[in-house]
Amino acid sequence: MTEAAQSSNEETVAEAMISGPKPRKKLIGIVRSDKQDKTVVVEIVRFFRHKKYLKYVKTRNRYQAHDPENYYATGDRVEITETRPLSKHKRFVVTKLVAASAERKLRALEQGRSLEAIEAAEGEAH
Repeated sequence: MTEAAQSSNEETVAEAMISGPKPRKKLIGIVRSDKQDKTVVVEIVRFFRHKKYLKYVKTRNRYQAHDPENYYATGDRVEITETRPLSKHKRFVVTKLVAASAERKLRALEQGRSLEAIEAAEGEAH
């Protein structure tokens, strides 16, 4: 199977997982761990105002998300979308790369790719 056919097939699998009758949650966060096979841990940070003390409180939620190609690395800013349960803890799938980490950009520069090509790749859904 060619690389283009394989990537398009995996995109359709991801689209099939997130398509459904009800609207799905979409969250943007930072990949905190990529040590597991086909899974990344994404941290979502949000602020809310406390009802009693009227101060802003920072909370974080960590979600395990499906990454079938092991493409995303620690530090990447990604969008995750709710899906059917994939395992005991996985309820999300990574849909796109919002911004690459500094480490990813440095590796790409060492390989001879330009910053424009790297930033263009960020805009595309992988």
